[in-house]
Amino acid sequence: MREIKFQAWDEKLKVMFPVHELRFDKFCETLTYLSGVDIHHKDSDFQGDVFYGGSAQKLTGTPPVRRFKLRQYTGLRDSKRTKEYPNGQEIYDGDVVKAREQSNMATFTGYVHFLNGQYWVNYIGYESYYVPLIQLVNAVYEPIEVIGNIYENPELLQKVEEAKGQ
Repeated sequence: MREIKFQAWDEKLKVMFPVHELRFDKFCETLTYLSGVDIHHKDSDFQGDVFYGGSAQKLTGTPPVRRFKLRQYTGLRDSKRTKEYPNGQEIYDGDVVKAREQSNMATFTGYVHFLNGQYWVNYIGYESYYVPLIQLVNAVYEPIEVIGNIYENPELLQKVEEAKGQ
């Protein structure tokens, strides 16, 4: 059984933090409570814990968008080993990954998303082409590597588009 974990991207403060607890209203299907660790927030206690009760669906910005974007852990890790990630970095929904396609050994960049019961990697610049994430993680050739995510690194999505246009 895979571990169920979440991260939250705060659209207002532009920070990502791990989520410890979520509560949903089962009738309205809305997030009503979120708690996690966000040491950057002005309301953090001395341990960095922040609680957003009742306002987790709050809109912020112009145009208004939901303040928190949840990212779920896929249960998989990339194959890059570092001191910080000796077992590989955890892969979350919304991560941007670099991989090499087995059929022609071409390197591509894509983003992870959940669709029809599984996680997929959409090739950036070729949105209609996607492969199952599990297939890339278990690839024999080039290992998959997390290089950022769509919230903290939106420029990764744009750089690939710009390179295609040249």
